Amino acid sequence: MYDKRPSSCVIGDDWVGHRDPITGEPFGNKTDWTDWDYALMYAVQTIEDFTTPDGLLAWEIDEDEVRVDALKKINKFEAVKQRKTDGKNYKPVPGEYFVPAIRPPRGKDRHQTIAEWREKTLTEDD
Repeated sequence: MYDKRPSSCVIGDDWVGHRDPITGEPFGNKTDWTDWDYALMYAVQTIEDFTTPDGLLAWEIDEDEVRVDALKKINKFEAVKQRKTDGKNYKPVPGEYFVPAIRPPRGKDRHQTIAEWREKTLTEDD
């Protein structure tokens, strides 16, 4: 993975940017970086450098008139772990740990898709 270019990691094609646009045949050296590789790395570095510990973009949060709300969220997995381990008689077994097991909501046979989630999230913000 570390010898791959950023665009090949994103696209999943080691030859991305080094293919003939008509035939799709590879050409050149697949490890040579393209403008897209540099652009992706610049974008990642910019986001990393200018993201606050709370996950906010510095250029948005530093605006003088920006409004920030704190929305309460419940981590359902953490809640279940707390309920299981808060009892007075609870004694953890050496090496014990928990992993989440996520099930679709009652009455549904599948989880929402990322597209459905994005649409719901965008309409909630309005």
